Amino acid sequence: MQHYALFLQSFNYNIKYKNTKLHANADALSRLPISSTSIHDYDVCDCFEISQIEKLPITVKELEAETVKDENLKQLLTALKLGLQAKHRFNIPQNEFTLQGNCIFRQQMAMIPKTLRRNVLEELHTARFGIVKMKALARGHCWWAGISYDIESICKNCTDCNQVKNNPEKVPVHPWKTPTAPFERVHVDFAGTAII
Repeated sequence: MQHYALFLQSFNYNIKYKNTKLHANADALSRLPISSTSIHDYDVCDCFEISQIEKLPITVKELEAETVKDENLKQLLTALKLGLQAKHRFNIPQNEFTLQGNCIFRQQMAMIPKTLRRNVLEELHTARFGIVKMKALARGHCWWAGISYDIESICKNCTDCNQVKNNPEKVPVHPWKTPTAPFERVHVDFAGTAII
């Protein structure tokens, strides 16, 4: 739900008053009488989803507070607030960045400050999708300079991922041609004698 709220914040809205008599279809639902006053039993799945929403890795308030503190983002944040062009370290045109409160967005992706990146990476990695799917998931929600490298390193250093990943393809055995003369082919043992 928070993803949709952040996505919708990137648009400008004009709120106009409309008399309820002019939109009766929306008004009808609010005026329907309640047929029963019994208490509904909530589905276990619904309760689980609500509890997971409450355990988000970072909140908007945390994101705003850490963005203001981050040394790498201060210059870009100030430039976006004042509407100025600023040199920043990302080599990306500044018109790709927008500001909502104190949160910086690149297109619809939230820009994550350095202090919160570990939490976001751990949240992205909880399902153990692998590098490609994890990058695809991240592209829809968050961004920072070097996110691809960070995702690759967390996946490559994960013991669970390394145990279940596919083994590399076996290289086919390369047959040697039979030599026709002495010393036509010479082999050297670089490793020395092997002790087993």
